[in-house]
Amino acid sequence: MNALRFEVNAEEKLFDLSEELTGKTYCPSRTVCFILERPKMREIIAADFRDRIVHHVLVERLESIYEPIFIYDSYACRKDKGIHRAVAKVKSFISKGSDNGRRKLYYLHMDIKNFFMTIDKNILYSMLQKKVKDNDLLY
Repeated sequence: MNALRFEVNAEEKLFDLSEELTGKTYCPSRTVCFILERPKMREIIAADFRDRIVHHVLVERLESIYEPIFIYDSYACRKDKGIHRAVAKVKSFISKGSDNGRRKLYYLHMDIKNFFMTIDKNILYSMLQKKVKDNDLLY
């Protein structure tokens, strides 16, 4: 279901979603898969709009558990971080590491092919169980 269709009777749909989550009957919808060609070709697997609402709820609940243990210099999808701060930090690291441009620096740029598709869900779930003590959140 896309955002526009969800918006029709949104209050009722949010209530139904809340009931499903509370009653532990919620089941994610099918995802949509498509290819983006720019800036490079990559496969995108997009969650249904309704499921993205659940994702936001999960992020809000999990953030308080995981934020204190994340390394400071991790910037993606974190409050008060983002790309501009990440770029500023990289510039700072380059300046310090190169002694203000007097030493040569090297870096590694890599991408793990199909990373998210290869995550072992059972291992991930057991890792979540070690940190998340709220069984309602784990169902």
